Amino acid sequence: MLAGAVSFLYSIPCDSFQTLLQQDPTKAILAIKEIIMLTTDMRSTLMSRTVSEGRLNMFKAATTFQKRFNCSCHLAINKISHIGDDFVVDYFSGFKDKLNLQIYDMDGKSILNRYVKPEFGGSQRLLLESYIHQTQGIRFLKISDNKCSISKGFSILD
Repeated sequence: MLAGAVSFLYSIPCDSFQTLLQQDPTKAILAIKEIIMLTTDMRSTLMSRTVSEGRLNMFKAATTFQKRFNCSCHLAINKISHIGDDFVVDYFSGFKDKLNLQIYDMDGKSILNRYVKPEFGGSQRLLLESYIHQTQGIRFLKISDNKCSISKGFSILD
């Protein structure tokens, strides 16, 4: 799970992080480690069982990453709804640029990779048809373009 989290953070489009990664790879790696450790949800039951003494929180980690490296983004995922066998994603894009839509499982394995082209900049709705056939669990939706990316977790229940 941790390897998936690290690769997810590395995949966030952010010029300042990429510059750091090229100039000082060790410092970039340590920054990722620090972000993951600082954004962990502490759990008393994990105190002596894990290095972080808590549970990985990808939302906090991605948000902290974007703030630390000043990765401004014009994208937002407003809502992910389950309607019948489909999922509906309400999102905002400030531009009409082609977007990459990706869904990952908890291990960082890519489940869906699709490109979409918004008709206009602003609020959008995207239908993921028959997505419910996926096994239950927690998933992460990532929407990105060549300027930034945004992610949000959601769950699939039986």
